[in-house]
Amino acid sequence: MPLDQGLIKDFFGGDPIAGSNALRELVELGDVAEQELFSRPLDYGKTVQVRRRWLRYVAARESSVGPRLLDRLQGKNEFGDKFSAAFLCAGLSDPSSISTGVYGPIKAEIEKFRPGDADAAVMAYGYAGADGASLWHLINENRFAWEKLSTFVFRSGCVSCARINIGNLWVLEQLITHRWDGDGFELEKVANSPDASVRRIGIDDSEMWGESNHTFLIWRRGDVADQVLRDWSGHAHWRVRWFGAQLLASLGFVRTVRPIVDWLRVEQVPRIRQSLLHALERSDSTAGANALLEVFESGEGEGGQSLAKAGWRASDKDRARKALTSISDQESIYGAEALVSLARLGTRHPDLAKSLESHDHYRRLNAMLALGYLGDPTEARRLTQMLGEAAGRLERIYVSASIALLKAAGAAEQLHRELIAAAEEPEFGKRIDVFFLHKYLQNAILEGLEAGGAQTRELLESWRKEMESLPPIATAPEALSIKTQPTPATTEAAVGRIDAPSSVVMGSARPEAVPASPRAAISEAEPIASEPIAKQSVAGTAKNGDEGGDRNGGNSGRTSKAKTKGSDEGLLEWLGKNWGIGGIGVGVLLILYRALVFPKLEATQANLFMILIFGVAFVLFAIWAWQLTKRITISVLILVFGIVIGFLGRSMLRASDVPIVYQVRVRAIGADQNALQRAHVNSSLGGETKLVSGGWEVDLPAGSSDDKRELTIEASVEDLGLTGSTTITLSKDPIQTTSLELKKRGELPVRGIVEDGRGNSIPNALVSVVGYGKDAVLSDGSGNFEMPSHAEAGETISLHVEKPGFKPANIPNFKVGSEAATLTLGDLDATHSLSSRIPITGAGIDSAPRGDNTGSTGSVVSPRSSNPASERCDSFQAFQGDEAALATLAEKAFSRQSYDCTITYLEQARKVQSSRVWERDYPLLAASYLLARKDRGQFKATLQEMLGEMRRPNSFLHHEPAIGFALANITNVRFYVDPDGQSYLDEITTEAIRIKQSLAA
Repeated sequence: MPLDQGLIKDFFGGDPIAGSNALRELVELGDVAEQELFSRPLDYGKTVQVRRRWLRYVAARESSVGPRLLDRLQGKNEFGDKFSAAFLCAGLSDPSSISTGVYGPIKAEIEKFRPGDADAAVMAYGYAGADGASLWHLINENRFAWEKLSTFVFRSGCVSCARINIGNLWVLEQLITHRWDGDGFELEKVANSPDASVRRIGIDDSEMWGESNHTFLIWRRGDVADQVLRDWSGHAHWRVRWFGAQLLASLGFVRTVRPIVDWLRVEQVPRIRQSLLHALERSDSTAGANALLEVFESGEGEGGQSLAKAGWRASDKDRARKALTSISDQESIYGAEALVSLARLGTRHPDLAKSLESHDHYRRLNAMLALGYLGDPTEARRLTQMLGEAAGRLERIYVSASIALLKAAGAAEQLHRELIAAAEEPEFGKRIDVFFLHKYLQNAILEGLEAGGAQTRELLESWRKEMESLPPIATAPEALSIKTQPTPATTEAAVGRIDAPSSVVMGSARPEAVPASPRAAISEAEPIASEPIAKQSVAGTAKNGDEGGDRNGGNSGRTSKAKTKGSDEGLLEWLGKNWGIGGIGVGVLLILYRALVFPKLEATQANLFMILIFGVAFVLFAIWAWQLTKRITISVLILVFGIVIGFLGRSMLRASDVPIVYQVRVRAIGADQNALQRAHVNSSLGGETKLVSGGWEVDLPAGSSDDKRELTIEASVEDLGLTGSTTITLSKDPIQTTSLELKKRGELPVRGIVEDGRGNSIPNALVSVVGYGKDAVLSDGSGNFEMPSHAEAGETISLHVEKPGFKPANIPNFKVGSEAATLTLGDLDATHSLSSRIPITGAGIDSAPRGDNTGSTGSVVSPRSSNPASERCDSFQAFQGDEAALATLAEKAFSRQSYDCTITYLEQARKVQSSRVWERDYPLLAASYLLARKDRGQFKATLQEMLGEMRRPNSFLHHEPAIGFALANITNVRFYVDPDGQSYLDEITTEAIRIKQSLAA
């Protein structure tokens, strides 16, 4: 029976009630629904509410879904959804099979010098909750693995720590405080302040910020806060303290307010203090607000960003009003947020009406919300008109919440519909995830739904659950609890727990099963210590003769007692009653076979064991015959017959050990790891060679089972000059598989070093053979590189190298097979030393304002625009014909927030482009148009132009390393633009990553 696609749509939709109903129905449908969900690429959800449903589905069908996830993570994944499968491992209550299953492949890929292929497996290891120390030890002495996997090991450790494994904090500490020094890892010597650190170490700042504001926000655990306060609050390394402070801000616990205040008294690093103040704000407590108010009044306005949102909770309302008024007078993001806090104190800002018509989009939104909290019902009509004029989903949520707070008729239901529409918005940059909205806006939404009274109580509770963090171990839906036929004594209580959808929900409501067990009342947040509910269910009373039983797609309601929990005892009891001592003996053998031998049994051992069971059965049959007839001759004849049958069976099994024909499957691949279907394949032992799906198959006549023979397979593509061979040993296995890499005859690699004009080695320079840009490599920490030359010994090739901040260099006629190549990059500006260059593509910009803890809702610091009248692009005339120099000047100008000069330099670089190296700075150009000229159209058009260049073959950006430079720049400029700009950059990032992955494939 085909599956109702409406269920799938509701499951992935934004309606919390319809989504929960769909989840239960999909689980009830068993194997049919599971096959539908896993017959397509896994999408673990655009929003946290969908991810929550996915994890609960996995928890409900753990026994069948677990192997599917492991299969997606191992080998070739035709769907390209390994990272989605990795996330779903967090839904397994006992994911040891996943962590054990992926650890071996991770280790193998590292040993094969292909650690990049293990990235999804590393993430699955973390989502499964495994100890990250194992992964740390795999990469801490392997430089290549460190470069490829350190970021994924960090993310994996974060999610494992956030969920269940607090011991991974130690691993995270190692990753963020160590650097590679050429021979191994070394702790940074000067570590007490970011100003004293001279080299980038450990994990990028942006990675730390992202994990603290995403992973640790999704799974909030008190153990993490306790460990951070105990071990990291006084740590000598500033990065450890900074990361710990960010974690406390994401967790936002009330009980950590006092320890955070004590930490603030001794902390000197400004960015750490800012995170601690943010933690006080997110505690949503009077104590936190009082502490913020004290800091704000005792310093030069420090903590104003956090006080703007939390000040209304302070004990001294008069002091709070004074502080909030001074903050709200500022034209800044937190100045706008202070309008709402004032309104919650019952104070209307004198310029509130003017703010409703402000050119600042964010100030208008908060002014609307302030009107809602002031409670003047006469403003409802004005806000309703503004709702009809709203431009985006976020604005509609703000306005709808404001109207709902005024208790206008139908406003709470309208807010519910707006939240659904925002979550289901198909365009990535416009989609709103209610889970990542800031707490003060989440509170406004809940209070708006609460204002609807009894009619919207169910909507209120459903959205409140969507804003809660995920439990460490996902719980199965309530409908999967142990079910029995209701009795008169339990029917009334069961009906009282029916979770039916409200009539105000759009779409048709589906009936739900009625749980009749106390287990059904388990809340969504309750962790399960052992197996998920679905695995604890027993077969219920059969309906219509065939239904009921295991909800996990197992046996039907006719399953016997011997197949339920306690099956060993049931089997022995049944055999003992019907077959006496002999039957019990057979039962013991079967139980031992299942529990002790079967998991490790090989084919030969299985044959012997089968004969043993066969012999025992005939002996018992002979004893039974003697007991029944009292004639020994009949028993002897039965034993003789059994011996003959056993001898013949053993002979047949032994004969079957020898294969009739060997089938050797060969896959010929090129240097790019893609299959070469045109190859000509030969076998040293003859046989028949035929083309099959995915390669070739060589059929060989078999010899004796003890005859081990060497088989050499050769393959070639004559017109491409490719050839290769491999040797395998034929043994008892009739089917063997091998891969054969074909290389150009005589092709040699090219090696060398990248230096500057003073002989200093230059790491992370992009080196390529002209004409083979896809195979470009980055020089290592010592400036060395090695790459395919695509030429034989004695032939000449052209080498090209480039790096931001330097003039590109070429060697036009380099002879392959000669000495190592030395590529010398030139300085762009001879009047400045190398150390004065500040390329934007490096680590995160320390002076950049960091965003709020709200995911897609934007930064808490308003970006500063440059003043064209006071900024002069002094170096323009000197380098107006040099593309690479102009790109570097633009990067330096952006870091000074001189956005007009950034535009001037990059537009000139476009005019004089030769290598197109400036294209890595597309994000800087786009952001400058938005920051300097408020030109949102040009901002978006520039980023779309960048995506076009990434897709265009043979362009500078049509290579993985170049796209990596552009992605790093997107990450850095994101902190400067407004929330709408950040959302659009997130959409561009997703598409750029997809293009990069397609190039890798």
